[in-house]
Amino acid sequence: MQWTNFIPLVSGLVGAIIGALANAFLRDRSDRRTAREALVGEIARHASEILAALLEFFRARQIDGAGLEKWSALAALERALGQGTALEIRIFREFRARRVRTAYHRLLNRSEILKDALSSEQALSEKRFKTGTRWVEEQISESVRVASAAAGIDLVDRARLIFVGWRKVTLKDRQALSYDPDPLPWEYALALQFADPLPQDAVETIHRRSRDRIGDMVCAIHDRAPHVVLSGQSSNFRVEIDACCALFAEEVNLRFMGLGHAERGAPTP
Repeated sequence: MQWTNFIPLVSGLVGAIIGALANAFLRDRSDRRTAREALVGEIARHASEILAALLEFFRARQIDGAGLEKWSALAALERALGQGTALEIRIFREFRARRVRTAYHRLLNRSEILKDALSSEQALSEKRFKTGTRWVEEQISESVRVASAAAGIDLVDRARLIFVGWRKVTLKDRQALSYDPDPLPWEYALALQFADPLPQDAVETIHRRSRDRIGDMVCAIHDRAPHVVLSGQSSNFRVEIDACCALFAEEVNLRFMGLGHAERGAPTP
């Protein structure tokens, strides 16, 4: 039997081996990316637990300076930091980027430093404690940011056109697509979304007059205040009212009508 007869067999065997290795490589890469993505969420979640433990320890020091509650809160904080060290080991295993490793290590380091300051004989003031927690929060944000980038998670929502339907864009559409925080339902709120810039005194005037006119309105049925948005050009703006029901929206609109006509010329410098 000539050796050339084995060429198809050998070629098939080599192809199968290469295919198996390629599949194993791609599967390992996919598993590694999934593990990194999950780890980013754990970094954010556990960092919030450390912050909560720091707060509990601070409150325990204020209420019970040297008693059982203080030591119980300190033990909980030590457990949270210990779990953070275990998480750091997983970060070193999954992330090769030095920035990811050092960012989380600095987070643990800042938490330890703040814990030591809270444990000292001289108690921290509430103002100084808030400064310390903001210091830790800054490192939490940095740690999550660099870990997300290394895991391929884009934390920036890129600007793009979004199709909402064959109709005019409404206030509800803009709210549904906005990251801006919502005001409390029982508090009056006014948002200015003018296309052209306004001087600060004009902005303050609009806020003051609108609050004087409808700032005290609350729906008698749903106990909710109106949220008003002024958009478009400041010389010819559009008034949009977000209210709990149609009846209350109409009441707000009737009172706001006079304000709208009175203010149309006011914002213009």
